[in-house]
Amino acid sequence: MLHILHFNRTIMPNRFVFTQGRQQILFRWLFSIFFGIGLATTAMGQIQVLQFKLVDESMTICGDSVRVMVQFRKTTNDPVTGIGFAVTPYRGMTYLLNSYQNYAGDATGDNGDMDDPVLYFPDLTGPAGETWVDTFEMNIGCQVLPLGENEKVVIKGTVTADGGIMANATDIEVQLLQPALNLISIVDKITDGTLDSSYTRVTTFKNGGFGSLKTWKYWSISQSAIRMDSLMYYSSVTSSWIKLNAVTLPGNAPGVEDTMCYLLQPAECAMIGDADATFDLNEEIKIREHFTVLECDPDNNRTFITGSWGCGGEECDWVMDEAFVRFGRILPTLKTWVDTWRPPFCHGTSEVRKIYITNLEGNPAKDVILDLFSKYSTNVINGPVEMGSIDIPALLPVGRQRRSCRSHPHECTATGYDLEHLLPAMDRGVLSGESGVERGFCQVALPEIQKMTP
Repeated sequence: MLHILHFNRTIMPNRFVFTQGRQQILFRWLFSIFFGIGLATTAMGQIQVLQFKLVDESMTICGDSVRVMVQFRKTTNDPVTGIGFAVTPYRGMTYLLNSYQNYAGDATGDNGDMDDPVLYFPDLTGPAGETWVDTFEMNIGCQVLPLGENEKVVIKGTVTADGGIMANATDIEVQLLQPALNLISIVDKITDGTLDSSYTRVTTFKNGGFGSLKTWKYWSISQSAIRMDSLMYYSSVTSSWIKLNAVTLPGNAPGVEDTMCYLLQPAECAMIGDADATFDLNEEIKIREHFTVLECDPDNNRTFITGSWGCGGEECDWVMDEAFVRFGRILPTLKTWVDTWRPPFCHGTSEVRKIYITNLEGNPAKDVILDLFSKYSTNVINGPVEMGSIDIPALLPVGRQRRSCRSHPHECTATGYDLEHLLPAMDRGVLSGESGVERGFCQVALPEIQKMTP
């Protein structure tokens, strides 16, 4: 008998041998990882996103627009119609309308939506490999703040077409730069002030952040005892102080006199630091306030100095400090002296006597009263000697009050006053214990005597 033996052989698949289909899948996966390429999902292989990237290195909050590029292609010979590229901005980002026209791209329009933009492209009707590309611009504003710890700012994009074709682009992770406006110091933060006197103080600001500022606001809010007069800034380029055309706003709260503000712009930024029209990292600017004391009110003597920055009608960040005027801490120190006594040579000769009153230090002296006494003898041989008139000359030099008993036209700006006109009730009486000696007396109100300048 012939026996035929049947051997059953089981062939095990080699897991390390790739079929053609597996090779295609693996290729797409590796290509997507290493080159950031998104592939179509519902219609595999028809659209491929080749590039979706930030052309500029970084993005600054409230800075210039940055460029974003997208490039995609058709992977089959079949036509693709109704193509749009939808951008998903991050919080605070906006699309610059019509910016696709600024570059040599293929987009034909956008949907006019700054927050959820879509770019439109012509149909792809050629063979496989046909490519469209375009570049557009985006901004980022205050709404992105505050940023959480380790928070990533990304831009998403998706290509869509008729027939449910869709390809997601790899997200763009944005390097975000943020300005940091710091108030470094206030020179003369505490000012010893007096009524109707003018003073200055200097505030220094610094940008401590990597993001540059094109514009930022300076605010000086004063209470009712203070009036802001003007603002100046120091140019390190010209080594000089330059006046700012600041705007004064009326007070809108009890105890608030006014607000002086100025929007610093590239013109001012170009006069400091590296003169590149932006307020950059570690650059400083000094602003000098000129102000006047309107009243000696310790309850309304403060000025709130603020710097702020932002864009799109929003304020991203601000910094503030306060300065104030101190009243009544320095009393005036008055010194009075009279010219050396020189008796008249003969009876009836007029003698001019000059009286000097000087404020050596402290606040201006107000409501000063000068008491004048004159003794004269009824002795026939010596007298009498009596006061005739008082003049108020010009202040020469500033801070020194000069008084004389008779008019000197080349010195005086006021007419001499007779004592009887100044004080009709002049006291002339016999002094106790001085037989034969009488006294003349009057009081003279003097104008404000300021501290004598060196």
